[in-house]
Amino acid sequence: MINLQGSGWLNGIDVIVYDTVYDTLTNKDRFSQINVYAKDKSNLEEIKLSIEQICKNNPGSRWISYIESDNQLKESFKQIQFLAWAIILFVGLIGTLNIINTTHTNINTRINEIGVKRAIGMSNSSLYKMFLWEGCYYGIFAAIFGSIAGYASAVIINIATIEKIDFTNIPII
Repeated sequence: MINLQGSGWLNGIDVIVYDTVYDTLTNKDRFSQINVYAKDKSNLEEIKLSIEQICKNNPGSRWISYIESDNQLKESFKQIQFLAWAIILFVGLIGTLNIINTTHTNINTRINEIGVKRAIGMSNSSLYKMFLWEGCYYGIFAAIFGSIAGYASAVIINIATIEKIDFTNIPII
């Protein structure tokens, strides 16, 4: 897109018409915006140089390459995706440490119970399995509760953005 001697591009609707229709609609015979489409991709560099020359000859003009915009959007998406995974891993690490801390606290507060069970004849492996399964149960219940809370939060955010109740699909994958 080339914007010739304009004060900037405004968000709106692009109407693409023949130049004679443009003259009739606007009572102007000069373009303020030109869209160039290249069918043959082999001459893109020549087209780019020609457009840059047109912009140099018309002060205040500028051009936008949709190819460069697409590349910038792809790069931005990669960065957002990386940050999202970093946040997911960070929250997962916090959850794992919380389960470890809960299990460790549980073991330390139940020292007398552990002593009685060992005195009766419980083996070390059975004792480890007992606390391991308790940790697994904590994790399973926390995952279920967290999933329900996360889905409810997603529905609330969706209500706030589109201003109607819309239960989205449950993100199982």
